Amino acid sequence: MLNGISAGDEEFDNYIEFCVSDKQVKYFMEHSNVCRSDLEGIYKRLLVNGAGQWAKGHFVAASSITYVETLTFIIASDRNENPEDQVPALEMTAILMDYWNGKIPIGGLYRMLGWDL
Repeated sequence: MLNGISAGDEEFDNYIEFCVSDKQVKYFMEHSNVCRSDLEGIYKRLLVNGAGQWAKGHFVAASSITYVETLTFIIASDRNENPEDQVPALEMTAILMDYWNGKIPIGGLYRMLGWDL
């Protein structure tokens, strides 16, 4: 779907609009002080770090800003006050690839953050 397009393209802008129109994503963004430009920045960063790949029907960079669990994991890591607990970019890509390939179960990213569900 977004393979080969870049932030600022009309198709990408439409995709971002799709993301922010989802009730769960919208709620998360409002309560976590995340804006559209944050989603664009995350998408670009993921692409640069190897997440421009398909995994079981998901374009990893795009799906990772579309679903609350992956978006929460990315934002929580980015905002962690202890730099040692922030997930490095390439490791983040590997984790997201594992998640979309089914190697990390739903809820697994929350558990990686130390959150008890």
